[in-house]
Amino acid sequence: KGVLPFLVTDVLRLLLLVVMAIIYISVRQRDKDKANTRSVAHTAEVINLVVEIERNAYDYLLATRDYINSKSTEYRGLMLQYEDRLSGQYQRLTDIEKGDFGQSLAIDSLRQAINLLVQYRGIVDSVMSNRNSNGLEEALLAIKTSMRSALNQLIQFNWTIKNKEYYE
Repeated sequence: KGVLPFLVTDVLRLLLLVVMAIIYISVRQRDKDKANTRSVAHTAEVINLVVEIERNAYDYLLATRDYINSKSTEYRGLMLQYEDRLSGQYQRLTDIEKGDFGQSLAIDSLRQAINLLVQYRGIVDSVMSNRNSNGLEEALLAIKTSMRSALNQLIQFNWTIKNKEYYE
């Protein structure tokens, strides 16, 4: 008669302890899931931005080539559009990666590669305005080669950013 109430009380305490442990584990798991979801979304956004930067750099290079080959100002306008897109996308990338010091070097290098690529617009404009000068074809070939080199650097830094982002 005296043991049964203590047994029931102990069973209830044990049951309460188990329920509290389950709730605690569930809350922690939910928090981990939210953190993982945020991390995955962040990674996807960074990778998408880097891919867009690379695509717009290719398009910038193609617009420059077409401007040189056709002499059409339509392609020069496209160059400016892609230059604006590159600048905006780079700014967005720096905004979302502001606190990530592991990416800062690659992002700074990416900025230098973008600047190197778009600086050729002024050189192309200068060469295109002097179309009757000697060595025009050699100058344009050198510009195209240099722009491809700048694009390759940009691609390399994009790869570094994507690779780091995958493993964070």
